[in-house]
This record gives sequence, structure tokens and C-alpha cells, in this order.
Amino acid sequence: EERMREVEGREEEARREIAGAQGAEVALQAQLVHVQEMLKEAERGRMEAEVALNSQLAAFDSVQDSKEESKRDLENVQGRLERAEQKALDAEVALKGQLAAQEAAAEIELGLKRQLAAAEAKLEEADGKVQVAVEVLKVEV
Repeated sequence: EERMREVEGREEEARREIAGAQGAEVALQAQLVHVQEMLKEAERGRMEAEVALNSQLAAFDSVQDSKEESKRDLENVQGRLERAEQKALDAEVALKGQLAAQEAAAEIELGLKRQLAAAEAKLEEADGKVQVAVEVLKVEV
């Protein structure tokens, strides 16, 4: 009987250990499920972060492309401005040349008018001498 009680005690103790082990197994399985859910959530977060990062990279690339295009546009505008400034300088030089030519032409015209006036004066003087000579000849004749 004593052995029987001893065996029953051991069986009871084994049952308690089994029940405790089963409880621990259930708790471990619950923790495993919780950890797996946390891993799934972390993976979703990683994927969302990757999508956000790709979106930011695309936006950055777009800004860089826009910046480079703006830089090229600025260089084109500066080139056109430089060409326009050169044309303005060329036009100014040409205008100064035309002005100098007009001034020279005005001086030449003034000189020609003086020569014409002097020639007319000489012509009148000569005409006066011819008239005098004609009168002298008339008187002599």
C-alpha cells in the first residue's frame, strides 16, 4: 500500500509536471504567435518605409531634373543676353559711324556751299568786269 501511494504520488507529481509543461507550452505558443504578429507588423512597416523612401527618391530626382533644366534655361538666357548686348554694342558702333559720316558729309556740304558762294561771287565779279568791258567797247566803238 505504501508503494502504491508512493507510485500514485509520483503519478500525481508527474501529472502536475505535465500540466505545468503543457501550460508553459501554451504560454510559449502564445508568445510565438505574438512575436510572429510583431514580425509581420515590422515587415509591413519596412515595406511602407521602402515605398515612402522610393517616393522621396523619385521626388528628389524630379527636383534635380528640374534644377538641371532651370540651370540650362538660365545658361541659354545668359547666352541670348550676351548676344543681345553684343548686337547693341555693334549697333552703337555702327550708329556712331553713321553719325561721324553725317557730320563729315555736313562739313563737306558746308565746304561746297562756301566754294559755290565764292564761285558765284567770282562769277558776278567777272560778269561785272565783262559788263564794264562791254561798256568800254561800246564807248570805243
